[in-house]
Amino acid sequence: MTGIKINVFGEDKVDPNQSYVIAPNHTSMMDAVLVVKAITKITFLPLVKIEIKKIPVVGYLFSKGALFVDRSDKESRRKSVEVLKEYANNNFSILIFPEGTRNTHPEIPLKGFHSGAFRIAIDLQRPIVPIVLIGNHQFINEKKMLIRPYTLECHFGDPIPTAGMTQDDMQALKVKTHEVMYQMMLEHEPSYASYKGLPKAQVVRYEGVDVQRRKKKEE
Repeated sequence: MTGIKINVFGEDKVDPNQSYVIAPNHTSMMDAVLVVKAITKITFLPLVKIEIKKIPVVGYLFSKGALFVDRSDKESRRKSVEVLKEYANNNFSILIFPEGTRNTHPEIPLKGFHSGAFRIAIDLQRPIVPIVLIGNHQFINEKKMLIRPYTLECHFGDPIPTAGMTQDDMQALKVKTHEVMYQMMLEHEPSYASYKGLPKAQVVRYEGVDVQRRKKKEE
C-alpha cells in the first residue's frame, strides 16, 4: 500500500479465541486503514465517527466493514452500542480510537481520552488491548494528500482486564489505559526520548479535553 511497510510487535499477546476492545492512538487519517492491515490474529469491527464517510477512499473502504456513529446524536450512540454487543457475543473484537480525533500536535505524545471505549469495554466485560502506531505523523502530509514510502511500527500492549468492573471503575480504567499507552509512546517513538523519567504529568486543556502532557527537559 503506497510503499508503506508495517512491522508488528507483540501481537502474540492477544488470544485469537478471545474478543477485546482494541484501543489505538490516532495521529493520521491513515491510521484507520493501516491498523486494519496490522491486526491479523483477531477479527474485529471498527467503530468510527460518521464524518469518516466524507473522506475520499478511506470513507469508501470503511463503508464496507465498519460501524459508523454520529457522536452528536444520542440515539445513534445507543444503537451503535447495541450492535457492538451483538458482534462481541459472536467473538468479534471492537476497535475504537479513544482520543476521538487525530492528535495533530506532535509535541504531545497522546491526547486525552474520551470515555466511550471504556464504557463499552466494561459493558461487554472485555479486556482492552492498547496499541500504539509509530511513524504516521512524520511521513504523511494530509494537507496535500502526499504519502512517502516509510515503515510503520504497530506495538501491542498487554491486555488490560475489565472482568468484574462496573461503570464506577470507568474513570480509573481510562486513566490506566492512557498511562500505559503514554509510556508505550515514550518507549517506541524516538522523538519522545527526552520525555523519559520526567516528573508526574501536567494536565492541560486541549480542544476541550483533558490531556496529559510531559514537558521536555530544559536543555
